[in-house]
Amino acid sequence: MKAKIQAGAELDLLNRAELTEVLGAWATELTRGVKFRQFSGAATVSGGVWTIGGPQADNRQSPLGPEPGFVWAVTRVAASGPGLVAGTDLWSLYVDEVTPSKLIQSGITRGSTWTIGALVLVGGGILTASGAGTGTGDVTLSGGAVELPAQLAWRLL
Repeated sequence: MKAKIQAGAELDLLNRAELTEVLGAWATELTRGVKFRQFSGAATVSGGVWTIGGPQADNRQSPLGPEPGFVWAVTRVAASGPGLVAGTDLWSLYVDEVTPSKLIQSGITRGSTWTIGALVLVGGGILTASGAGTGTGDVTLSGGAVELPAQLAWRLL
């Protein structure tokens, strides 16, 4: 839709159909609301270490982070399997990659929990776990998160 203004310039505005299309798609995504996500990944202990998620992963996993346009409030993460020896092996949790600047928590023995809003991943962020494994075989990482459209992230506060 175009409107002529006094100065002689044209102003291009959305017409009813264009506005309905844009708002309809946005409203559909927004009203989808909360979704509870379960995620998991696995890796084989190699050389006494393992990594799940991030660019080092061997890709035996479900998505370990939200898609663009969404946020995750991570509520729990645990690691288990024959690759880990209880009371001996420790692991750390990161966002995106194993580097000190991306560390969330270190010295985890089996798992950790967070209240909703304490550990939030934005769209495209990936949980990455890495640690020592004195056992043999696989390590499995599992967890849960509350997923919201990014526009509703304020509800996590």
